[in-house]
This record gives sequence, C-alpha cells and structure tokens, in this order.
Amino acid sequence: MQLYDCLLTEVHECCKKGLSLAKRLNSSLAFFCYDLLLIIEPRQVFELVSLYLDKFSGACQPPLHDCKLSFLQIICDHDLFVEMPGRDPSDRNYLSSVLIQELFLTWDHDDLSLRGKAARILVVLMCKHEFDARYQKPEDKLYIAQLYFPLIGQILDEMPVFYNLNAVEKREVLIVILQIVRNLDDASLVKAWQQSIARTRLFFKLMEECLSLFEHRRSADGMLMGSSSRSPVGDAPTSPKYSDRLSPAINNYLSEASRQEVRPQGTPENGYLWQRVNSQLSSPSQPYSLREALAQAQSSRIGASAQALRESLHPLLRQKLELWEENLSASVSLQVLEITEKFSTMAASHSIATDYGKLDCVTAIFMSFISRNQPLAFWKALLPVFNSVFNLHGATLMARENDRFLKQVTFQLLQRAVFRNDNIRRRDVVGLQILVRSSFYYFMQTARLRVMLIITLSELMSDVQVTQMKPDGTLEESGEARRLRKSLEEMSDEDKSPGLLRECGLSESALLALPEKMTESKWSWSDVKYLSESLLLALDGSLEHSLLGSMMTMDRYAAAESFYKLAMAFAPVPDLHIMWLLHLCDAHQEMQSWAEAAQCAVAVAGVVMQALVARNDGVWSKDHITALRKICPIINSRVVPLHSCHFVRAVMRVVKTSCNFRFLYSVAA
Repeated sequence: MQLYDCLLTEVHECCKKGLSLAKRLNSSLAFFCYDLLLIIEPRQVFELVSLYLDKFSGACQPPLHDCKLSFLQIICDHDLFVEMPGRDPSDRNYLSSVLIQELFLTWDHDDLSLRGKAARILVVLMCKHEFDARYQKPEDKLYIAQLYFPLIGQILDEMPVFYNLNAVEKREVLIVILQIVRNLDDASLVKAWQQSIARTRLFFKLMEECLSLFEHRRSADGMLMGSSSRSPVGDAPTSPKYSDRLSPAINNYLSEASRQEVRPQGTPENGYLWQRVNSQLSSPSQPYSLREALAQAQSSRIGASAQALRESLHPLLRQKLELWEENLSASVSLQVLEITEKFSTMAASHSIATDYGKLDCVTAIFMSFISRNQPLAFWKALLPVFNSVFNLHGATLMARENDRFLKQVTFQLLQRAVFRNDNIRRRDVVGLQILVRSSFYYFMQTARLRVMLIITLSELMSDVQVTQMKPDGTLEESGEARRLRKSLEEMSDEDKSPGLLRECGLSESALLALPEKMTESKWSWSDVKYLSESLLLALDGSLEHSLLGSMMTMDRYAAAESFYKLAMAFAPVPDLHIMWLLHLCDAHQEMQSWAEAAQCAVAVAGVVMQALVARNDGVWSKDHITALRKICPIINSRVVPLHSCHFVRAVMRVVKTSCNFRFLYSVAA
C-alpha cells in the first residue's frame, strides 16, 4: 500500500510537470488494479481505487483529470465489471457509482477534450454491456440499467451541466440515457417521475432534446418522409446530422472492428472508398460495407470533415449512411413515444408528480413529435398512442388551458392532409376523427373545435399552394387542394371509416368506444358531416378567391361575390367573418352600392354586439340582436358562444382601423 501511494504521488507530480512518463505510469497502476481484481477480494482493490481518487479528487488540472479518466477507463473495462460488489456489503457496484460520479464531474470541466472523452467512455461501456453474450437475459439487462440509473438523476439535478455540452457530447449522453430507460422496468422508471413536477418536466426536456438532436433531414428535399408535395418553406434552424461529426466512439469501434484487415495506403484511384482490398475474394466493383468504408476513412484521415467523409463514399454507401441515420432517428423517436405512452398510463392513475391541470409534459412532447420530420414507421406507431392518450386524458387535453397544443395539433394534421403519401394522409384523417370524438364526449358538441379548425385552415391557405398554372396561363385547382378536399370528405365518410381505422391499427369501433366514466355514445355522423361541410366551404371560398387572381381588379362584381362567400364560409370565426365583411363593404363602396355597403357595416356591428351579449354585457341583449336582424338579415341569429369572446378585442381593433365611423353613424341614423 505504501509503495502504491508513492507511485501515485509520482504520477501526480509528473502530470503537473507534463511529463510523458506520467501517462505510462498511470496506465501501469490501472492495469495493476485490473489484474488484482482477478486474484484477490475486489473490496481490497477498491481501497486502492479509493486512494487513487482521493489523490486526484475534484476537477483537477486537465493533465491530472485526463489521467484519472484513463485510470477509470481501464478499471471499468474489466470483464467482471457488472458483477463487482459494493464497497460495503449493503451497497451495489462500487465501480459503477464511482464512474458515474467522476464522468458527471468531467462534463462540468472546462476542457472540451475531457468532456468528450468522458462521454465516449460511457458509450463504449454501454455498447459492451449490450452485446455481451453473458448479459442477454431481461433480468441481466434490467440489473445493468439500474446500475446506471443514478446517472439520469444526477443530470436532472444539474441540467446546466448537460446544456453546457456540445451537440456531439449531448448525443452520446442521450443515447446512453435512452439505453438505460429502454431496459428499465416500469417500477424503476416511475421513480424518475415521482419526486417533483419540476423534475418530471426536466426529464421530458431531455426527451425533447433526443428528438431534436437525432432528427434526420434528407439533403434532397429536407423531408424525411418524402411525402410532401413540395419543398418545405421557412428558414427554421435544423439540427445537424448525427454523422456530420461521427462519434469518436463509433469511429474507434469501426477502426477496431476492421483492425485485422489489410488496407491499401491512401485513397483508391477512383477516389471512392468502395473497392475490395482482396480482388480474389470478391468482384472489384463490389462495394465495401459501410462499416469498412468508414473505418478506412478514419484510418486514412479522409473523414476529417463531414463533407469530405460523405464525398469519399461511393454513392451506394452514401445511401446506406442516409438509411442508417434515418433508422437511428426512427428508433429514437419510437422509444420516446413508448416512454410517453407509459407516462400517460401512469398519469391516469395519478401515481406520478406532474401538472394534472395541463399535462404539459405530454403536450410538449406531442408537439415536438408532430412538428418534426418522421419516418412512416413512426406515424404508424403514433396513432394508437395518440388515441390512447386522448382516451385517458381527453378532458384535460381539450381544455382551454391547452388551446395552444390543440391549435398546433390541428395545424399539423391539416398540413399533412395534403401529402401525396396516402399512408400518412389517411392517418391524419383518423387523427382529426379522434379530435372530433373527444370534442363530442367532453364538450357535447363540435362548435369550439370547428372554430379552431377553420382558423387553422385559414392559416394553412397561406402555406398550401391551392392553385397551379395551366399551359394556357390560367389557374386551376392544385393537387394539394384536391388532396385536402379528399381528406376532409373522408373524415365524414361513414362507409370508409372502418377501413381507415383498421389500416391505422385501431379497432373499427374506436370512434364509438366510450371513454372512462362515460355511459353512452355521443358520436354523431351527421354532426361530423356538418363539420366537414363547414371546412369544405372555407376551402372552396379560399380556392375561388385565389382563382380570381388579377381579375379582381377588373371585375369588381366577381370580387364582391368572392368576398361574400368568404365572409359566409368563415362566419363561425368572428374576427375572420368581420375581416371579409369589411373587404366586402369596401368593394361595395367602390362600386357606389351604398345600400349593400350599409348591410355589411350593420352586419359587422351585429357580430360585435353578439360577442358583447355572449359576455353578459349589461348594455346589450338578445333583443337588440333580433332588432338588428330586421335591418340586416345577414346577421346570424345564433349568439356568439363563449369560446369566441376572446376575439372581441381583435374585432374592435379591426373595426376601428378599417371602418369609416362617419359612414357607420349615418347608417345608424
């Protein structure tokens, strides 16, 4: 022990002086402890390890800290690492607890290379455990996951440490977290969600980071699914590809895997890393496996940058790399989806700590799911989970507190309803039906959902190309508009619904199934048909308005007719109804049709009055609306429901800025 202590002191001093001897001596000490673990009682070796860590305690200078990581890397590479006991008989694996503590400490270190090395040590260890033939039973995998589970707790306690890592390091840490969670049982996993609401939120922040950092975008069209009818719009920042900077741990693994192979020096003559080394074994035109090509790029230093790495690969191998990235992204998304489903089930039993008033963890992760590019396999798995979550928590998710979530969901569902890929488009039709069913059961009607869908459709019209140019220069309805129309029609098609539900992995009676605490079915195909017709009316009005194009300036009567149809189509939404009525009023004034313009002005006043009556205003009542309808029959007899009242301020603002008050006064007189 004294000799060991002297050697430790020597290593410590040599490291401070920057001598190369320090690293060799440090490795020798590590291998000495490694060998002792096979000979003597492990707890005696733990005393030596503890003495080493005491000597190199805390976040040391970079050379000292590097030696400490190398020491732990060698020790933890032991074949019996998983089976090691605790330092005390009542404790679990001592080495794993020490490793987690020191790696987390390293991630808070200022030296970037040390942070990367700590993440790689963890990834390599998890890979070894995963493919170790001795630990393939579920109970063995569970034991290993429980050994590393405290790491998740430490990250949740010190999230700034995680956020301080760069993208590559975050990916490696997150892939380890997902591997731990994948092998945990529900009883262990729920512990991460039981301590506090804030801690549960942080856990799902990590899941959102997973979706963001492993999102895959094809360079060709920017859409992973390849199902959009056009290139996406917008300059939103995208996460870098996982292979843009291949994990050094992966590169190291690939190099080691092909270490025994004889490789040519430099780059092949054709510039592609794809010809076989031994032409006797296979055809020269036969490409390498992706693993071999990446290993050769690593050894020949071609892959110094992401662009150089990709350009050095044969086109077939580039395709394989794209497929690997896509599969990795899909695997991550599917696992996060599985975790979300477990969370939803546990939240239904109120056995975890979360905000039950909003279920913000569920809404945030679902918004992250649907707003990202996902493969078809994910969309197929999403819908049953989506249905289950709304069955369990429909009342909460449809509440006003979650309007933002519901708005995002409806926008994404309608946006994908224009896709050429029918596998995705039909699933979004069923997604809309699930929202309608929830509206029936928790609000007894679809008025509020209709307003939200019409608003969303109005916003979508600026994103969807509803017209296209014909060879003769005139405009016609685009394929996107036709597919959107088809989706809205299928939503209310009672005959096609069972087939759609089966195709989406749901039972044919999914829409009629009663949620918990419900005693009778509220589903009504006639109401769904009315909702669909309302949306189709808004689509047709927007389409006809777009088809007019430049003719609106020449044919004022056609323009006025278009404005009228839009005003009627968007009547359920007060601010949109008023906007088109004011456009119609302006059009009539330009044509000097004063009576029609007055009708529009009174209609605007009627909409405002309806909103005020719905707010139980002390001045106006339903009798005033009835009197106003005698002057202007265009005013809807239905009093604007409460869900539209938050538009009143916007309505008044539009009226103030757009109307001629003197004209309104003369009309009222």
